[in-house]
Amino acid sequence: MAEPPPPRALLTPGRVRELLAAHDLRPSKALGQHYLADPNTARKVARLGGIEPGETVLEVGPGLGSLTLALREAGAEVVAVEADARLLPALAEVLGDDPGVRVEVADALRVDLAALAPTARRLVANLPYSIAASLVLKVLAEAPAIAQLVVMVQREVGERLAAAPGSAAYGAPSAKLAAQATARVLAPVSRHVFVPEPHVDSVLLGVTRRQHPALAGLDQAELGQVIDAAFGQRRKTLRNALRALGLDAAGVEALGAAAGVDLGLRAERLDVAAFAALAAGRTSILNRSPAAATMPGHRRRGGTLVASQQRQQTDHAPPTSLRARAAAKVNLGLYVGPLGSDGRYHEVVSVLQSIAIWDELEVEVVPEGLGLEVEGGGLPPDETNLVLVAARELARRSRDLPGARFRLRKGIPVSAGLGGGSADGAAALIALDRLWGLHLPAVNLHTMAAEVGSDVPFCIGGGAGVATGRGDKVREVPSKGSSWWVVGIDHERLATEEVYGHFDELGLAASLEGRWPDDLLAALAAGDSERLAASLHNDLEPAAFDLLPALAKSKQRLKEAGALGAIMSGSGPTMLGLCRDEDHATSVARAVRSGFARVEVARGPVPGVTFG
Repeated sequence: MAEPPPPRALLTPGRVRELLAAHDLRPSKALGQHYLADPNTARKVARLGGIEPGETVLEVGPGLGSLTLALREAGAEVVAVEADARLLPALAEVLGDDPGVRVEVADALRVDLAALAPTARRLVANLPYSIAASLVLKVLAEAPAIAQLVVMVQREVGERLAAAPGSAAYGAPSAKLAAQATARVLAPVSRHVFVPEPHVDSVLLGVTRRQHPALAGLDQAELGQVIDAAFGQRRKTLRNALRALGLDAAGVEALGAAAGVDLGLRAERLDVAAFAALAAGRTSILNRSPAAATMPGHRRRGGTLVASQQRQQTDHAPPTSLRARAAAKVNLGLYVGPLGSDGRYHEVVSVLQSIAIWDELEVEVVPEGLGLEVEGGGLPPDETNLVLVAARELARRSRDLPGARFRLRKGIPVSAGLGGGSADGAAALIALDRLWGLHLPAVNLHTMAAEVGSDVPFCIGGGAGVATGRGDKVREVPSKGSSWWVVGIDHERLATEEVYGHFDELGLAASLEGRWPDDLLAALAAGDSERLAASLHNDLEPAAFDLLPALAKSKQRLKEAGALGAIMSGSGPTMLGLCRDEDHATSVARAVRSGFARVEVARGPVPGVTFG
């Protein structure tokens, strides 16, 4: 054990600002950097965390060393994991040559934390909003030696993780945590103890590992799937929400009966024991006789979804394979209202256009099962892919169907605000409607599309449109001629949830009353590029630019290269530069190419899903 360090003064606001200036450091909003600058709070964390002399503590995100100093003052040895290498010189100045501290430069969400500090039984952290829940759940799942976590998190996150069934904050993270630990808010933490000061207050959350007795012998992954399905459509009863597990109506009823759970309840009313009963019941149903339904018209054979019987032949047999192209979508106007009463979605008005960047989807009818292969884009072919979600949604409406095999070639960048997943879901829905010979009315297909995802209804037809509600109510709008865009895909990625969360944190939401995009729609209808450029608007830009300041520079770069106007698409990080024609767009693209990970010249509007 290292000798206790000589006394070192804990960090104050003045000392933090001095360190930042001396090392030319600017706190990164994208990394959620707000440095603790209050000795009393730092000591409170060590005290409430029960830190004992001689123990090893794993610290995530030491920053400038505020908590690290308090942990050493309490006598602990510290293994600190810091993602931002820029901070290391300042951290070294604060800690000095202290043998009781080891700093590892790594992303805590990606590194094997158990291997970094195998003797640690306690984790202490000041966590940013964007990773707090994910990191706590990762530690519980992957670092079994960590028995206690004491973390400073945004108040909303802390209350959500510690929430009890029946409360407004209770959700999937609450239930997953409760399956493996107990959590309680230990103390409030004022925003005033951080530099720079955040826009929200925080709490100190205590998490103590313990497995819920109802989970004995139950696979955590199975439980997680049930919890995700139950909360996936939070406003729906379990009778509807659990269909996401691949069960038909009879299968859901059988599951409810096996688990002894009232399917008329919503997910927020269930405790961990009820979710465990559902997970155990689902396993039992899937392991029963082959006649047990898992999807409408399907059963299991050897772990694979298969058709229960061949679909009867018709006089005009549909084709057995199709090749579809699905177009990317961009936002030319995005107006975001306050968070709705459901606490999940904002009301929006969004002006959309499909552009000529494509994914290709090959669909083949097979005797049984649903399968997906993905080429390019680094996208896993898992059950959350909207191609398979759309296939399951369509299969629920019709029995006695064969299977389908999908091969998806990605041309639309992933997680870039271009709606690639929604476009793929739309293509799968329309292709299967043709291949399975269903020929459903357009209104039915659009209703199903909205269940798959908010943007999927628009992506079916493409062109130009206005989406309202949560983005799922779409109507076509007139659009004259073609718009030419330079599409700049940034090196960085921004999660949609993170951008909307920061948008709320900054208090940027405004009523949509009186904010209908008349000028933008008139410009589209007239084919007036100059007027369209002046009307481009995205309410999410300030939040995204605050998280990732380089995006503002990217937008300016497009304008300086000669674009008529520029806008961030959706929640980013893709930037669009509007140009007069193809030659103009090619020239602008050439000028800005070095500043982006990928640059495309694309025309809009184009149809959403086409075949051939």
